[in-house]
Amino acid sequence: MNTNNINNINNRNEYFYVEKNNFISNYLVDKFKLWIWDFDDTLIDTTTYYKNSMETEDIINRTNEELDIEIPNWRYFVSIVNYLVSRGIRVGIASFGTHKIIKAYMDRLFGINQRIFTDVNLKALCRDANGKALKFYPNKNDFIEKIMKCYRIYEPIKVILFDDNMTNIADAMDSGIVGVKILGKDDNELINRKNQYSTNTDTRYFGRYIIDKLEITLKRLEETDKSKRCFPPNNFKNETFSSIGSRKVGTINRKKRLERERFLKLIKDKYDNEQVNNANNHNANNHNANNHNTNNHNANDEHFKNKKSKSNKWKSNKNTEYFNLNNQNNNLNKHIINKQSILIIFIILACLIGLILIRKKKKI
Repeated sequence: MNTNNINNINNRNEYFYVEKNNFISNYLVDKFKLWIWDFDDTLIDTTTYYKNSMETEDIINRTNEELDIEIPNWRYFVSIVNYLVSRGIRVGIASFGTHKIIKAYMDRLFGINQRIFTDVNLKALCRDANGKALKFYPNKNDFIEKIMKCYRIYEPIKVILFDDNMTNIADAMDSGIVGVKILGKDDNELINRKNQYSTNTDTRYFGRYIIDKLEITLKRLEETDKSKRCFPPNNFKNETFSSIGSRKVGTINRKKRLERERFLKLIKDKYDNEQVNNANNHNANNHNANNHNTNNHNANDEHFKNKKSKSNKWKSNKNTEYFNLNNQNNNLNKHIINKQSILIIFIILACLIGLILIRKKKKI
């Protein structure tokens, strides 16, 4: 972007800062968790549909020079998407264009085997062989909600949508999502100049100019909210945020405000239910673990008791055997003593008889 464009979008006392070698400031990286783009006349010049083949193989084989005409700011788009993904930020595409065509262009931009834009985060219309949409949607909020649900993002204020259609922007902002109006092509151009590519593509389609202006606008609105209502910067209200385009979008009337509140409540309820379920599952797992530990502890106690009982029984048996052995030894000792006593008495008697016999012989 040239110096004149920077000067045009900078108001007095406003500035923006983009880190060296980065494609977006940390301010915007921290501000949003999910970035969503429309495709037709936001990224691609829809004149391409009338001038070039939209077959998948032909799109894959597009040269860089051809892409420069069809998607004027494709290099910046690829750079910012890769940078956001590397920082853990989610991205997506929500379009009423043809899913097959958009997927082919994403494969051309990010590589055949790219996993950045898949069926999970690329929501667009599927068509039959005659080009008729298989299903119609009242607005893009259904696409956006599916992407949010997939990534478990439950704060609409953390989601940003880039779209060239004011109705889509208004519907998204009614739901609390930050909407950025891309200039794109107006109805007269689509009807009268559908075979002519647009000029001033830097400001007409998504690119660095939009990002720079977005940051300036957000900072100004946050300062206004902070000074008027004392809201912290991360909690500024969408009804004061004007889309980047030709006119402001607000949620002034009560009906739209109630619709947004219902949407926010629905998202919050889903988040709360998920937190409760996670907590219940965590408690159930802890309870099962405690029961398992208790059972193990009881089993260990029972095993220890059985082991101790067996040990005591073994000791008792050993003591009994030892006592019986002692009794046998005592009985044997008594028997031996008795025999020895009889033998001694017999010897004494023999000696006495011998003495008596000797005396009788002397007298004779």
